Amino acid sequence: MTPDRGRGGALLPVLAAFALAVVAVGPGRETAVDDDWAYALTVRALLETGTYAPHDWVAANPVFHVVWGGLGSLLLGPSMGALRASTLLLALAGLVAFDRLARDHGLRSDEAALLTASLLAGPLFLRLAFSFMTDVPYLALCLLALLAWSRALGQGSVTFAFAGSLCAAAAILTRQFGVVLIVAFVVATLLRARPLGARLASALVACATALPALAALWQRGFVGSGRPRSLHWLLNDQVKYLSDPALAWEWLWRPAVAFVYLGAMAAPVLVAAVVGRLPSEAIGPGARRRFAVALGALLAALALGWQGLGRPLLLPLLPFSLDVLHGWPRWLLVLLTGQALLAGAALVVILAGHLARNGWRLGEAETLVMLFSGLTLVSTVLFVQYWDRYLLPLVPAALLIAGRALAGQASRRALAAGFAVTALAGVAGVAWVRAELVRGEAIWTASERVVSAGVAREAVLSSWEWGNYNGFFDRFVAQRRPLPATSLVRLQDEVVASWHEVYPARAAAMVGNYPAHPADPDWVVASRVPIRDEFLREQTIYVLLRRKPVP
Repeated sequence: MTPDRGRGGALLPVLAAFALAVVAVGPGRETAVDDDWAYALTVRALLETGTYAPHDWVAANPVFHVVWGGLGSLLLGPSMGALRASTLLLALAGLVAFDRLARDHGLRSDEAALLTASLLAGPLFLRLAFSFMTDVPYLALCLLALLAWSRALGQGSVTFAFAGSLCAAAAILTRQFGVVLIVAFVVATLLRARPLGARLASALVACATALPALAALWQRGFVGSGRPRSLHWLLNDQVKYLSDPALAWEWLWRPAVAFVYLGAMAAPVLVAAVVGRLPSEAIGPGARRRFAVALGALLAALALGWQGLGRPLLLPLLPFSLDVLHGWPRWLLVLLTGQALLAGAALVVILAGHLARNGWRLGEAETLVMLFSGLTLVSTVLFVQYWDRYLLPLVPAALLIAGRALAGQASRRALAAGFAVTALAGVAGVAWVRAELVRGEAIWTASERVVSAGVAREAVLSSWEWGNYNGFFDRFVAQRRPLPATSLVRLQDEVVASWHEVYPARAAAMVGNYPAHPADPDWVVASRVPIRDEFLREQTIYVLLRRKPVP
């Protein structure tokens, strides 16, 4: 298929949907998400001291991420909303870059728009875009680098090679995993060395990889200086993980889980393909047999993880972003897991059929994306931590694989079905993300009011994010010198245990959705903050005060 170089007006409704999502969610809410409190503290330290000193909880060493967030704070004022806005700006750039990559894969502009809308509406992208976590900025920078480099290889352009190097260096300075970009470009250039010519190919490699290589060397040197400490603790866990006798079972289970999640993310595109009756050239002969084999392999791997490794059998298979599913009815989780399994097997069939017909005789964009995604999957499988958000960089490749089933000839009916699924997922995702931020903001604001009323910050038991932003982890580390562990996993377990056991016993106030029993002799409800969840059900955030001071 030849690349579609049209103007891409079909993308405008997707960008409008992105703008509507921003308005509906309200990114200016003062609260943290997951671990982005640690990145926020690193930004605050940078602005106050002019020195980059990653917080001890941070293991990614995200200097570009911190500087980028600092610029947002300088422009909009220091706040969690400003940091979230910096993420959303990169998310927007990543969506545009992905749309162009999809069209470079030979898809029509309306088909590329469906893929881009599916990326936007996916729960991992949508949730993490409204945070200051590194996941979406890293993905956006990688997409920008891949787009520029694909143009460099296609046009023999040193300018595009250098532009891609800037984005790749920023990606490496956001997450160390970005070094796979260097390998992907070098291999892709070697595959095209003959049509490019040795001199031009060498010039492109030099221009494209010099800055990313320097960024990787800087990362190595900074880690050698002893910071961030959590990265050194994590490296100890990594060595232990790679020496685990059960590692072979993990390596069977992890890729299967990745395809299950990626199948779920690519569901809107696959629905469009099914409605449009997948063309035979997109899946190749023997597709039913390959589908049965792929589905059986995925089921066997999940069963292995369940029986041999103690992993869940139903979604969510991984922490943390989709933990909200734990409260859903079991029948619905069975349905969602089954859908994800079928979609994951379909991805395997489409990918296998495409590679069987073309081998590595692929276009520049496709070669780069496939190499980057393959290397990312390997590094993710080998990494000690395996969380759902680590699969986000693989979602674009999954969507592009599913897009092969559209074959550049999707009907209006097929596209309408795909966009309908995307719209449903997007509306549900926006409601979920908004409810999460509303709850977090209510707890954050109520906690600050308790402090304003005279209660010491260290005596307020609030959300995990507010507590750590206000020094809980730092106090734990300071009070436990020498540190009880050189393992990040063990240290985090001890921090969480202290949070649940020691902290409540010493707290003078608690803020959350746990009301005190009327007969509780220790606590009294001081105030209530009404909120609504993603299903518009009314919930209450309670502010509890201890009746008597802790001795």
